Amino acid sequence: DASASIKNPQHLTAACACIANSRIFVRRQIINTIKTSYKNPYGELKAVYFALSIFNGLISRHHHNVIIYTDLREINDVLNGKRCFKDKPLMDLQDNLLTHYQSKIQRHTNLNISIKHLNKEQKKFNPFHNAAHNAALKLLREIRK
Repeated sequence: DASASIKNPQHLTAACACIANSRIFVRRQIINTIKTSYKNPYGELKAVYFALSIFNGLISRHHHNVIIYTDLREINDVLNGKRCFKDKPLMDLQDNLLTHYQSKIQRHTNLNISIKHLNKEQKKFNPFHNAAHNAALKLLREIRK
């Protein structure tokens, strides 16, 4: 999940809740923003990129599936290479994410790596979504101090 400051649009954070080896891990990061008026999709794309970047350190060789969930409705189109955004920074990030995703699939042939949209109903009372969302918000509050 990603969180952005309304008061200071340069502040953007992402967090992921991961389940691996019967444990829950929450990882978060500050996102360096660039000039775009579309902070929400930018943050969500960065959060997915972040999740793809960290999963390898959390799983063992016995795992067969990695599923990443995102709030971004357009994620299927993004992963299929369809142009979803007209904003140049978002188009560049979409290209980078797609390349990163494809390289992870090629590198980890023993894993089924998928990225799926988490709809509103699935987010309700979802402890993993809540953990990621709260971690991103907490980091946002920390950097604003």
